[in-house]
Amino acid sequence: MPSNPPTPLLSVVLPCYNEARNLGDRYAAVKEDVDLELIMVDNGSKDDTPAVMAALVANHPFIRCVRVVQNQGYGDGIRQGLLAARGTWLAWSHADLQTDPADVIRAFRILHAQSAPERVLQRNLDQSAGDHTGVRLKKPRSLSAAVELDSS
Repeated sequence: MPSNPPTPLLSVVLPCYNEARNLGDRYAAVKEDVDLELIMVDNGSKDDTPAVMAALVANHPFIRCVRVVQNQGYGDGIRQGLLAARGTWLAWSHADLQTDPADVIRAFRILHAQSAPERVLQRNLDQSAGDHTGVRLKKPRSLSAAVELDSS
C-alpha cells in the first residue's frame, strides 16, 4: 500500500488560462527552504499551457497540476486548486506576472513569523499608516487572504 506524501507547509495555487508564455521556473527560483507545493491549475487553456505545465512537473517534484476542462473563471480556478492543495497554509497568486513569486514567499515568511500566525488574516505592514489590524480565525487551514506587503 503506497504511503501518503508528507503534508507541505505551504500550498500556492496558480490558476493558468492561456499562460504558456508566462509560465517558467519562477517558483523553483524562490522555493529555497520553504516546504512548498505549487498547484498549477490549467483553467481550460486553448494554448500550450498544458504542455508547458507537464514539462515543469517533470522537472520539479514540488509542482502538481489540476486540469479544468472548461474555463469557469479565475475564482473557480482558485477553488479547484484549493480543493487539491495539501498544505497546512494555503495561498494563491497570478500566473500572468501580476505578482512576483518572491513576494508570495516573502508574505508567507512574514505571516509565519507572527507569534500566532494562525490568527492573522491580514496585517498592514506600512508602519506610517498606524493601522495594524488582525482578524481571528478558528483554523489556520481556513486562511484565505494575503499579507499586505510594504511596497517601498
